[in-house]
Amino acid sequence: MEKTKGQNYMYGAAILAAGVVIMKILGFIYKVPIANIIGDDGYSMFLATYNVYNVFLTLATAGLPVALSRMISEANAEGRPLQARRTFAVAWWTFFVIGLFCTLIMFLFPDLLAGGILHNPDAAPSIRAMAPAVLLVCLVSAYRGYCQGFGNMIP
Repeated sequence: MEKTKGQNYMYGAAILAAGVVIMKILGFIYKVPIANIIGDDGYSMFLATYNVYNVFLTLATAGLPVALSRMISEANAEGRPLQARRTFAVAWWTFFVIGLFCTLIMFLFPDLLAGGILHNPDAAPSIRAMAPAVLLVCLVSAYRGYCQGFGNMIP
């Protein structure tokens, strides 16, 4: 994967900034109606689930995509494409194992997380339902780090 013509630092930063703005707008668009649709009790379960999800997501991906992108970038700059591919392969499996571990904790122990920690036992089914998302986001983060390592911010 090579950097396409015309992509430089400012262009990449603009792409990432636009992505963040779009994500914030989409987050606002769905949170307001969902609060009205599911009511106060449902929204409290949603927030409890979202908090658990964010903790596990942060643990699973904190700094790893950036580290991967730096390692890929360095290998690419030194003209070592095989090292870049090997680095990505190791990182992908690392992200997979970490994501799977966090997913299994959320899937196997939702009652402990919801009732014991959050004091909202009704949120347990929601936590279990959100568990696979942690694994998927971890894997997407690996691909994000790989693409950013080549300076390609569009994906």
